[in-house]
Amino acid sequence: MEIASPASIRSAVTRVYATSQGLMKEKQLQLTLATRLMRLLYPLESIDWNTPNYQQADPYLDALDQIEKSNYPQNLGTNTFFDAVIPAMILIKGVGGEEYATVLEKRLFIARGLNPSSVLPPYLLGLLYEQLGRLSDAENYYQMAWAQDESCYPAGMRFAYLALFSNNIETSHKIAERLYTRYPDAVIIRLLLAETYLDKRNFEKAEELVSAVIKKDNDFGRAFFLQVRLYVEKKEYLAANTLLDEFAKQNKVDKAYLLLRSRVLLEWSKNIVEAKQCLEKADSLYPQSPDVILACANFCFETKNTVNGKTTNDFLSVLLKQNPRNILAIRLLVKEDIAEKRWGNAFERAQYLYNNNPSEQDIVLYARVCAGMNNWEEAMNTAQAAYMAAAQKRPSDEIIALYLQVLYGAKKYGTLRQVINRHLSDARSALKSILIYYQALLAPSDEEKLTLLRSSLLSDPRSSLTLFALYEWYFKHKDYRKAYYYLQQVIALDPYNKTYLQLAEKLERLQ
Repeated sequence: MEIASPASIRSAVTRVYATSQGLMKEKQLQLTLATRLMRLLYPLESIDWNTPNYQQADPYLDALDQIEKSNYPQNLGTNTFFDAVIPAMILIKGVGGEEYATVLEKRLFIARGLNPSSVLPPYLLGLLYEQLGRLSDAENYYQMAWAQDESCYPAGMRFAYLALFSNNIETSHKIAERLYTRYPDAVIIRLLLAETYLDKRNFEKAEELVSAVIKKDNDFGRAFFLQVRLYVEKKEYLAANTLLDEFAKQNKVDKAYLLLRSRVLLEWSKNIVEAKQCLEKADSLYPQSPDVILACANFCFETKNTVNGKTTNDFLSVLLKQNPRNILAIRLLVKEDIAEKRWGNAFERAQYLYNNNPSEQDIVLYARVCAGMNNWEEAMNTAQAAYMAAAQKRPSDEIIALYLQVLYGAKKYGTLRQVINRHLSDARSALKSILIYYQALLAPSDEEKLTLLRSSLLSDPRSSLTLFALYEWYFKHKDYRKAYYYLQQVIALDPYNKTYLQLAEKLERLQ
């Protein structure tokens, strides 16, 4: 019973039936305790044994009654495993962490010493540290409980969610798939799996799972906000905005609402002022919420703004204090280092990401940092390895664009022409624009270069690479009016870039 996973509770019930005659009081108590633990800890599990109507007073059952009412039970000591661990089950109700942190932590370490095989101490320590904002510690203890016994599905779920937030998408997805196999009808498991698909950019699978939940229960719950997020990720902003307007009629301070509304305002409406207001409200109401902190950090970085007077680095410091291994926070620091040309810091952090989380995005970041430091050999090795590894199934547009950049920077013009020719005929418009842009850089004459740059712009009118190249072409030929026109379009795409704004000031003086 003390191991307290679903499998071990069932084993304990089997032993009670095998070793006891009739319905003795001790047997009734054991069966009742097993039922109460299973219902509290594992609501997705069925109770497949007869639960007696046990009416007598018992300190464990009395403590569980208090916990069901979200009250901390005061009357148990720490002499036995259940004495020590039952009061900490208050954490399952989402309360008690801050108020009773020291005593709960002490209890759980005592319980762990009394029975190291139990999943309860590591699982409950995970809940405690998550409530305290110590997300790295929480993730470690959830992982420990899950590794001890995978039938402890709440530990697996929490581990998956924290792994997802730390951008460990594959780990999270594997856990979600395993849980879905075991509990295919459980809404919370379906939505966890949907969220992992969403982060893997598999919108079709995510939509399938979310739609199935909404058809059965079309309320303003988690499925509703996942549907809104799906629309936002697919850039179907009108549909997202319509759903958010409907939700706002009853609640304008929900955390998920504020975060998604701020994204729609920023990405679709380009309304920085109102997006900032949403995030300031979210930051005030949910100051320790990691998704709020990350959203604020991203907003500050993208718009060069503050939220409630706090900068990107202020928010990232809080995130990294919660979890020093937070990949999303480290990645944003790298982007900020690149923007400010702090190449030493950028290289150290990008190398950490590349070595520990070699996702496509981190490969690209690392190669671009190497390029920024003129370390073309390492940039080439990294980009070429990523390109060749994906050659069998066709590299992504991002990897192709990276490889083109590095080939040009490393002066590998022959290979660059080969890669351009290989992909030009079947490239989508954005990639086609980049391919023609590099053709333009290789052009033998200025006039041919201009023709190719115009062709590149036709494929993607919002290509900042091409727009900036056109600015440079006209500036070189002293046509400052046209140079200014193209530079203004670059600035419209990146309105807070200091370099572009300084170039615009110089151009204004030349006209």
